[in-house]
Amino acid sequence: MKKDVEHCFNVSVTGISKTDISKVFLGFTEKIKPKEHKELKDKVSKHNPNAQLIIYSIQEIPFRLVYYPGLADKYIAGVKTTKGTFYTLPDFLKTTEKGLQPSLTNPFLGREDEIKLAKSHLLSNDILIITGSQGVGKSKLAVQLAEIFETELAFEPRVIASSPVPLWEDLNNFILPDKKYFIFGSGGAKALADEYEIPFLGEVPLTENLRECSDNGQELSADNQIVLDSFHTIAQNLAREISVLNSEKASAVNEG
Repeated sequence: MKKDVEHCFNVSVTGISKTDISKVFLGFTEKIKPKEHKELKDKVSKHNPNAQLIIYSIQEIPFRLVYYPGLADKYIAGVKTTKGTFYTLPDFLKTTEKGLQPSLTNPFLGREDEIKLAKSHLLSNDILIITGSQGVGKSKLAVQLAEIFETELAFEPRVIASSPVPLWEDLNNFILPDKKYFIFGSGGAKALADEYEIPFLGEVPLTENLRECSDNGQELSADNQIVLDSFHTIAQNLAREISVLNSEKASAVNEG
């Protein structure tokens, strides 16, 4: 391996100036001792103090795999790196190919104005909330944005799946300080209701008007019909569930 390092800095062979080399990569399947690692690092520094030694060895694989959710799960038997809440974009898209809902791998058509507006917002803010009724294409729009930010701006897309499993451990493992991430998720409340086998009463779109009224302690304006309809639906579902509970309670009393 020392010869490999020497070869990297052999200007007569490579034709590359030592000062132009910023990183030296060494890949091998042998085990390496700390003393040997230091010797290799010192040899690189001797040729160029600003150059960085990066090693890919059999000892390094576990530490590197942990930052790629799903990769170790897929190729190393018995290894589970995620809790089922965090996916790379390709792995998440594969999960959508099963089930009754349309797959998110289908082609994205039109909606240029929405993409332009959403992209502009995300370039100046860290958070974008996409709201709308079920089936209008919120998740597909988020996927398209994630792919744009990956190809054009070098972000790494990650998806928070619809799962009630605690998310903190996955985030702690896979969010690195030197990376840029595009993270999105949907359907968590519905999944949580299904997990605990309790009725899902509904969902409220977090529109700008709703957020402003909530922050300022004001009554929701009457022109925000989408939000008002959502609250109306939740009220109806709640009334229905209460009626069912009262009926069950009355039946139990009569039987007693």
